[in-house]
This record gives sequence, C-alpha cells and structure tokens, in this order.
Amino acid sequence: MKKFFFALFVFVTSGIFAQTTFRFGVKAGADYSLTTLQVPSNVDTKTSPKVGFWGGGFVEMSPNSEKNKFKLQLEALYNANNFAISNTGYDDYKDHLDYLSFPLLAKYFIKPDFSLNAGPVFNLLMGATQSQYDANTSTTISNNIDDQLKSFQMGLAVGATYYIYQGLFVDLRYNPFLGQANKNATTLYNKLTPSALTLGLGYKF
Repeated sequence: MKKFFFALFVFVTSGIFAQTTFRFGVKAGADYSLTTLQVPSNVDTKTSPKVGFWGGGFVEMSPNSEKNKFKLQLEALYNANNFAISNTGYDDYKDHLDYLSFPLLAKYFIKPDFSLNAGPVFNLLMGATQSQYDANTSTTISNNIDDQLKSFQMGLAVGATYYIYQGLFVDLRYNPFLGQANKNATTLYNKLTPSALTLGLGYKF
C-alpha cells in the first residue's frame, strides 16, 4: 500500500511539473525605510528613514497556458534596512538591520507586461548593529544588537512589476513586518516594527 501511494504521489507531481514552466531571474535595488517605533512615555524620540539596499534571485512558476494570468514566484533576497533614531536631550542612534528574506508571491498579470504581486515573506535575521553618536566627543560607537531582536519574523509583500523590454523589469513593493521585531522593551523603544518601500530592476531569463 505504501508503494502504491508513493507511486501515485510521483505520478501526480511529475504531471504537475510537466505542465509548469519555470523561469529564473535576478533583481536588485534600494529600499526606503518606513520603520516605526513605539517609545516609552518619558522619551521624546523620532525616527528618520534612511536608504538601504537589497538583491537576490527568484524562480517564477506558471502553467503552460497562455490564458492563465496567475503565476507563482519564490524569491531569496538579502535586505539591508537602515534608519536613524533622534532623542531630544540624548545622543542620536543609527540602526542597521540585515535580513535574509524569502517572499512567496502570487502574481496576477493585468496585461502581459504588468502584474500585481502579493504574498507572505519569511524573514531571517542575519545581523543588527546600532551606532551611537556622542556629540561631546564627536565619536561613533557601534554595538551588536542581535540578541535584542527576534531571529525569525513574518512579513508581507505588496507591489507591482512592469516589464520594460522582454525580460527586463522594474519592481515596486511595500514590505511591512507583522508584529514587533524586538524581543523585549528597551530604554530606547518599546516596540520596533520594520517596514520599507523598495524599488529595483531585475531580469527574467
């Protein structure tokens, strides 16, 4: 019986893959941090967005049918998210968060050269540093804050892709995290929620 179900599984999956087209590609660009902070009531704090960067590759899966407007895309991306924290009466800080992200997107092609994309994102923390500028000494001290952040965080990706010429495309996306990224409240903030607006170029082979 086990052999029968295994053979059935192989038959069904091989049939699905035989009717599916796979295309691979690369993409890279910049991100504009929209990260928000929830701060203690006695701290006068505000965040300033900074530009970061991202890049990686993807595989696009689609049925062998010209009438089908839906496709599925799995990506592996490196994301560098930067933002600044300003405190009245205190020193300024700059945070740098590195994530390895795996978006799984459903793509709907309104036109052959334009698609709307949305899906979950699985984010793995690769590293995090916080730089503190001391105005009195005019020096900057960087500290590792990996232990203050969660190693895994779910997120979302919502955006659109426009194909400029053949496989060359431009990609615009909004990437919010779901929930706070820090494990516990700190003296600087109670809740840290990373998010970014990303823009980039890519090529689908």
